[in-house]
Amino acid sequence: MPIAKIAPSVLSSDFAQLASECHRMIKEGADWLHMAGASMYTFHIEATDKPLELIDKIHKAGMKAGVAVKPNTPIDKVYDLADKIDMCLVMTVEPGFGGQKFMTDCVPKVKALREQFPNLDIEVDGGISLENIDQAAEAGANVIVAGTSIFKANDPKDTITKFREKEITMDFDEDLFPLRPQKVGEEILNQDLKAQEALRREREEAERKLEVWVSAAKNEKYYINSFRIEGAKKTRPWLFEAVLNRALKAKTLGDVIQSTSQATSNLSRLDIFKEIDVLLDTSDDPLASPGALDVTIALEEKNRFWVKTGTEIGNEAGSANISLNIRNVFGGAETLETYMSAGTQVSHVFEFCLAKPINGNPDSKIDLSAFSLTRNNQPYSSHDEILRGAALRWKVYSRLGFHEFMVGSTWRQICNIADNATLSIRESAGHSLKSSFTHVFIRDNRDDIMLPSRGYYLKLSQEYAGLGGDIDFIKHELESQINYNLGKGFIFSASLRNGLLYPLDGKPSKISDRFFLGGVQSIRGFRLNGIGPIEDKKDSLGGDIYLAGGASLFTPLPRVRRLQLKGHLFINGGNLVQLHQRLPLYDNIRRLGTAPSVATGFGIVYRSSLLRFELNFCLPLIATTTDKVKKGFQLGLGFNFW
Repeated sequence: MPIAKIAPSVLSSDFAQLASECHRMIKEGADWLHMAGASMYTFHIEATDKPLELIDKIHKAGMKAGVAVKPNTPIDKVYDLADKIDMCLVMTVEPGFGGQKFMTDCVPKVKALREQFPNLDIEVDGGISLENIDQAAEAGANVIVAGTSIFKANDPKDTITKFREKEITMDFDEDLFPLRPQKVGEEILNQDLKAQEALRREREEAERKLEVWVSAAKNEKYYINSFRIEGAKKTRPWLFEAVLNRALKAKTLGDVIQSTSQATSNLSRLDIFKEIDVLLDTSDDPLASPGALDVTIALEEKNRFWVKTGTEIGNEAGSANISLNIRNVFGGAETLETYMSAGTQVSHVFEFCLAKPINGNPDSKIDLSAFSLTRNNQPYSSHDEILRGAALRWKVYSRLGFHEFMVGSTWRQICNIADNATLSIRESAGHSLKSSFTHVFIRDNRDDIMLPSRGYYLKLSQEYAGLGGDIDFIKHELESQINYNLGKGFIFSASLRNGLLYPLDGKPSKISDRFFLGGVQSIRGFRLNGIGPIEDKKDSLGGDIYLAGGASLFTPLPRVRRLQLKGHLFINGGNLVQLHQRLPLYDNIRRLGTAPSVATGFGIVYRSSLLRFELNFCLPLIATTTDKVKKGFQLGLGFNFW
């Protein structure tokens, strides 16, 4: 097994302080810096039809040669090149920009490559953190590229040291790798001093070249004289003009490189191009001023038609779905989607949606949709609900987080009332029309959405209904979660949620608009929607005000530390009430504290690549006479758990 190497990626550095950032990483103990312009040249296997000729040219230029493989490229494409290259880079994110999530389905490619070539340097790049480095190292990677987790760390030196410790002490399979784990540390410290010295000189030379290059060229006056787009058959010119406009304002080489890279990343995120290659060259325009550069963007457009199928499991329900999509419909990166789904709780969904980025910005999109769905509420509320409507939405990412603004109108029908339904459900039967304006804000910096170990989540929703129809209310909801990594495999998680539905017309709210509480993904120890107003111990009626919270401690389990399997201790609770119209709002809110429903328990949690699995033994501590409790084992499958 080759010596382990840690290589911070400069994609996550401060480009305005690039030289000092690189200096800092070398000083903090990095073996390599992951960027172009040093002693190794790595190219994407997908970018050339003549890789052997390119490898030969790289070696003749006095540099080492590496080959990079994108996530969707089979790893066997590099097998014929392995004895001629110095390193293979397995991308664990789509190349283009930092901060993406680690793609676990790329790990088998690393393992397959290590089995075939035990002495090859194998690098992984993309979403690497202290939480997932074990997966990469166990598969056989010995060069670790980590950008955000190192450059953004409070103590980069300590983070690099922890990376190195994890990489060095990984327990490799003796049948696959020539070095035993117990020997790896000793050999790195004691064996092959010449290799260690050569590595040190290589690092110092790379640092010197990098510093000279950055210092000499970063602030030199350069500008983009022209853009040339090759391969755009369906995409309209105005889209490129909108995306590339900022790069035209660049006045230095550093600005040119950074703005062009950002523009290329934005083009890639529009999801209409399969490949994008960029070439910067001095301009051959005789009328151009000194420092003029011509930029050529060669791209290949994706197929316009594609089909996606999938399944969804969660909240004690499951569904299968299919979507038929047309991308780049009018040449401006528009997407036309027809979505269909059938399941247990939501019997069927049909949605037709046309989405378009604003001025070519992938972080700002507007869409128009029409939908029809039927909800099966029979298990807990003895009725079905049909919804049909249309909506106009604007989705935008800001520095604070994600915003969604929506205006829409929905016709609702409470129907298919069960024979044994309670009186309140029968009185709810019929039609209603809601026209409303909604704003949703989400800020999520958790390291994982299914089983986070650090970070927080905040979601704020506000809705005003009364733009038309027979519904008139204001509605607010807050959902929050915070997670702490306590070290040694222990994780603490806490959540707090609340909601308020306030009718403005003096009438009781409709069951279609109310909040529901209870279930393994809501409040464990209670059945689905089993907390709050329940008539005749049968039908859940929902409520207008709720407060819920919980705390969980996830613990390591012996002998399975490397699996995403943890022990689970929890306590959670909440209350849900309907508004009394004659009481002041404050007095209604105070009622939430009079009879909360609380449960505790323990179990196991497994985080797979697809969903989270929970099996808990639940013990309700406090419950009302109408609550639907779930004492004993409770199984949960899904994505979001509170």
